[in-house]
Amino acid sequence: EQLPASDRTVPALRARLPRTMALRGDGLPRVDVAPGDPAPSSRKGRQAETKARKQLAQAGHAVEQRWLTSPQDVAAALPDLERVHRLRDLDARGSSAHDDPDVLAFYRAVVQAHAEAGEVDLLTLRVDGDLAAYVLAFRDGDVLRVWDNRVAPAWRHVSAGRLANAQALQRVAEDPAYRTLDWMRGEEAYKLSSATRVDRTQHLLAWSSGAARLPYDARKLAKRARDLVRPGS
Repeated sequence: EQLPASDRTVPALRARLPRTMALRGDGLPRVDVAPGDPAPSSRKGRQAETKARKQLAQAGHAVEQRWLTSPQDVAAALPDLERVHRLRDLDARGSSAHDDPDVLAFYRAVVQAHAEAGEVDLLTLRVDGDLAAYVLAFRDGDVLRVWDNRVAPAWRHVSAGRLANAQALQRVAEDPAYRTLDWMRGEEAYKLSSATRVDRTQHLLAWSSGAARLPYDARKLAKRARDLVRPGS
């Protein structure tokens, strides 16, 4: 999965394997920032951010934004991150992978390992002390890679997620150590609104025999049939 679109591994493998298929993967929206340039943002995005901050101020809410980098601070924030992550999943999809103990243990291990290595930039945005949104990113040379960002459902109405994401852009623009913000896989609108490029990827599928490929073809046909049938048709 997610091989670069120009990866020479793909044609080399396809030449050696009898049954293959290359599919378009998820785009990788990225924001390149030159030294001294302001954080890229659309006019609409800036207006929405200003409106959200004004709305919070008029309602008398106290907003606190902090970047956490030390292993101790990241570890202390982790329970809140896990809570908001799960609540947002349930709100968006009705289920959360974090309900699987193995998935949750993996999440914790990844965050803690990167924090111990000094590779975590974690933004917490709190409203009246409550974690309203966060951006969990990993430092990778001069690239800041956003691995997990969520907004608490209770604070979506004040665009807390937008405010947090705007701070991630500002972080890259203001820190001379960074040149790129990598939103990572997925071409969601909020990522594309600031992206200066989208890197293309591909998935390479391979089967040992025609019989081994049959389940894949059956699933593809079933999906096509579901897409053709709409409720009320």
